[in-house]
Amino acid sequence: MEKFARAFERKRANHIMAMFLTGALIFFPAAGSTQSQSTGTKIPTEVVMKVPSGVKNRKAPVYFPHAPHRDFDCTLCHHNAYETLVMNKCSTEGCHSNTQKREGTDSFYAAFHGMFEEHNRSCLDCHKSGGRGPIACKGCHQQR
Repeated sequence: MEKFARAFERKRANHIMAMFLTGALIFFPAAGSTQSQSTGTKIPTEVVMKVPSGVKNRKAPVYFPHAPHRDFDCTLCHHNAYETLVMNKCSTEGCHSNTQKREGTDSFYAAFHGMFEEHNRSCLDCHKSGGRGPIACKGCHQQR
């Protein structure tokens, strides 16, 4: 029952945030632009995501189309940027820096492929739960 209550509260908080962001985009249309309103820095339209140095790359780099994701709250992915607004790499020490594990919130692999119970922040998790975006390997990892 407690697990259900936490899931309900999480969904409720996500719905409230979605309504707030929708309202913000209606009244402040520039908020969805490719320039950060808070820092004035340019937001790239495409990001090349590579494995951390020292890790054997088994697949081609992922070309992440940043622009189609600009309508989402940035902190869904950049979840440690609440206070600093600094967008570090996912593999930054203390975030998803463990390249040996395939599960857990500190796992580099799980950051993109994991199915997390407490938060919905991996690419695959978001694509599956949202019903949009690629979920097959080659949808993100282009053939070499």
